[in-house]
Amino acid sequence: MSMSDAVTPFYPVQISCGMCQSSYKTMQIRSRFLRVKEVHADFSRTFKDPSIDPLLYEVSVCSKCGYASTATFLPVRKADVIERFAEEAASKWEPRDFGGERTEIQAVHCWKLALYCASFSEQPHAVTAGAALKLHWMLQRTAEGETENGRFLRLAASEYEASYMSGDFQDTDMDELTLLFLLGETNRQLEEAQKAGTYFSKIFQHKEKDLHPALVERAREQWQETRTTSKA
Repeated sequence: MSMSDAVTPFYPVQISCGMCQSSYKTMQIRSRFLRVKEVHADFSRTFKDPSIDPLLYEVSVCSKCGYASTATFLPVRKADVIERFAEEAASKWEPRDFGGERTEIQAVHCWKLALYCASFSEQPHAVTAGAALKLHWMLQRTAEGETENGRFLRLAASEYEASYMSGDFQDTDMDELTLLFLLGETNRQLEEAQKAGTYFSKIFQHKEKDLHPALVERAREQWQETRTTSKA
């Protein structure tokens, strides 16, 4: 096989915009090239090669209208939302192509667009929370993370709480135990020990806890970490 025929980690896929229905290209990573170095308590992952990380490519951005989304986004069905996006967002969009390989800075921009679009398209709180949390993860890898001061982590915690209270996570692929864990962990990272403890405790009392032993064990570890840190 010649060098030109060598398989690369990245490959393009054609998708349809969830807002304007235009077809555009985005990049994905072949799973065989993924090498996980560490999985963190909040489910974020560190890869041996930081440039081959799905987090950089999880957001798809329409080059025509600027609508950014992930696989967790629900379809946009409200005509008034589509019309308002065209008037208020797409009309101001300067066409840009995020369909190639991305730097961390470009990925941050894509996640900011995804968070904006999640709110604009009235996605469930659980989806908006996920976008905020992953933007927080991405920012920690850049200089901007030094000045972010947990803004998007707080937003993620707030949106996860709204999802739990409203029950809208049931419209997504997220189960209640995972949501409770993320509520506990985001609040732990925010040093909200009492809130973190409340949500971790709900996991230990949950009727489906026996179906998720690994998650329950992780929650116990993080609850113990919360108690240790709060007493320090």
